[in-house]
Amino acid sequence: PSLLSFILSLISMLKTIYSNTTRTSMHCSFGFIFFSMYNNLVVRCFDGCVYSFRSKTLDKSETSCLENCAGRYIKMTQRVGLRFAEHQAMQQKKAADAAAAAGQM
Repeated sequence: PSLLSFILSLISMLKTIYSNTTRTSMHCSFGFIFFSMYNNLVVRCFDGCVYSFRSKTLDKSETSCLENCAGRYIKMTQRVGLRFAEHQAMQQKKAADAAAAAGQM
């Protein structure tokens, strides 16, 4: 997965999560969450994969490790985002059902 696909998947996930918030708070939250997630990815993968500073470039094992780490992190983030969106949809449905039931009484 490339950085661009990672960014696009984060944008898609965050739009889903914040679809019910106001525009101003969404933009502020979106920026903070995006950079927080990106920073977390960089820190986790760098700390876990880059262990040698012998040269300016990464060796093949470090590059491979970073690609695998970023791929796993992106998949995990997407899964968490989808589960969160599903949970939000269930909560909204329960609230709508409760409101409808209260309106019928």
